[in-house]
Amino acid sequence: MGFFSWITDDTKRSIANAYSERETFKVIMTDDKGNQFVEENYEGYGVFGGKDYHELLSEMNGGNGDRTEGIGLAFNKERKRIKYPSLSEDGKYREGQPESCKQQGFFYDFIEIKPDKPCNFTRHVNRFGNIDTRERLPVGYVHIRGQRLGPIARKVGARKWAVAFTGFRQGRSVRDWRAITDGIVCSRKIAPKIRAEIARLKANREEREAKALEVTTITTK
Repeated sequence: MGFFSWITDDTKRSIANAYSERETFKVIMTDDKGNQFVEENYEGYGVFGGKDYHELLSEMNGGNGDRTEGIGLAFNKERKRIKYPSLSEDGKYREGQPESCKQQGFFYDFIEIKPDKPCNFTRHVNRFGNIDTRERLPVGYVHIRGQRLGPIARKVGARKWAVAFTGFRQGRSVRDWRAITDGIVCSRKIAPKIRAEIARLKANREEREAKALEVTTITTK
């Protein structure tokens, strides 16, 4: 099941999920009666503070909280009077349907796919903007494992790269499944620079930790 998200009503920020390259932030889902559901770490599937957006949408419009009914209301273009939950940072209720996030709260750093300029790499990028490493990788590209490698790829000048999708973490139902990502797929030519930067950052971190440990040891003597 794919990620989905919205733009906050007040600050116009994309509601990033916990699996993206961006930091999550507090989002408050508010209904027309003032009830609030506070979410600190959005996971990408429409649940805020333990309450499903589409279930609340159903309830706000006289339904029994059925999620499927709520989804139908969200995509109903004929019915004019629909009450929607408000998604904001300040918690105020605002009428109107929240704007959907084109990046789905996750796909912020992927390459722009231009159909008029097909290449070996873009043919492997799926509709979610990542590459399924369970299949054969594009010729000339490699999989580098690790977390939050997007900023590193940009720093070293990688022009074509995508987050590597490795499978699903299964739940009790399909709705509970979660996508598993691990590192990025990038050009074999740029890979040494990315690995070198990863090694440099690791060495710097270990050096800082060693110094901190040394200070702590001296202090406790």
